[in-house]
Amino acid sequence: MLHLDAPVYLTSVYLGILGDVMNIVRVIGLIFLIISPGVSAGLITLDMKNFEYWDDYGEIQVGGRLSLELDTSKMDSHPDSETGIYDDAILGGSFFNAYSGKEYLLDITQSNSVMVDLSESFYTGLSLKGSFIDIDGFSASFDLWLEGTFKTDDRLDNLVEDMELFENETKFTMFADMDYFDGSFPEFVKIDKKVSVPEPHSAILLLIGMIGLSVLRFRPQ
Repeated sequence: MLHLDAPVYLTSVYLGILGDVMNIVRVIGLIFLIISPGVSAGLITLDMKNFEYWDDYGEIQVGGRLSLELDTSKMDSHPDSETGIYDDAILGGSFFNAYSGKEYLLDITQSNSVMVDLSESFYTGLSLKGSFIDIDGFSASFDLWLEGTFKTDDRLDNLVEDMELFENETKFTMFADMDYFDGSFPEFVKIDKKVSVPEPHSAILLLIGMIGLSVLRFRPQ
């Protein structure tokens, strides 16, 4: 009968346990590596800048910057109509008022909506309503109207692929107790899928996935 010395036996047990742990890490890592790229799925950005607006002297000025982030996974609250209405589909956003020089962020405590309107035969209307809030805590309601090429459906999740926006049919208004903005015809309008930048939790998932893949080469035989 073959007897193993204590150090050899302990080393054998240790390697066996280590192999089991690496196998578990490998499986978990592979799963996380598969699911982590979908963390930011379904988000699109809507950006525009340099609106035309009137100053206090009746002169046309150019300025302002608007950026909104939309969640295209929201469900249509009016599925039987030719107008898709998506409640609370605006997740975030910011606005710089060139008229007053004030900065605003989306007020997430207030409701908002996105409407995809197919009532016209030659274009698609896109309406966004919500509220901003300034650094002093004052709220301001906003209304954004855009037009683009005609879509055959009122879905929100295919705007990037199926709709090209018209810059000369864009109008943005914002009203607050001590501020306002009324702009149109921005020089730049763009709607696009959000570029995914790994956040801390998704970066951790990717790291675990990489560890899981790496142990394939170094697991005990």
